[in-house]
Amino acid sequence: MIQSNKLGASIGDALRNHSEFIRTQRILLAEEKAAKLPVKMIFPLIFCIMPAIMIVVAGPGIIHLIGFFLKAGSGGMFQVGR
Repeated sequence: MIQSNKLGASIGDALRNHSEFIRTQRILLAEEKAAKLPVKMIFPLIFCIMPAIMIVVAGPGIIHLIGFFLKAGSGGMFQVGR
């Protein structure tokens, strides 16, 4: 503003240019943070969310298989001579 005042330029134009520059800097910073977000989300996704999803999705099938093999192992399905 001091330079604009010394050169005789409009202070309003200088403020408009400065505010546009600040807005552009804020937008670029936000875009940079948004670009880094997927990389930062990989570790919580793998270690926190994926195990819970796998338990919910595969859990009933695993329980069913364990029950099946326990019956088979105790001679329930493959008894010969009874």
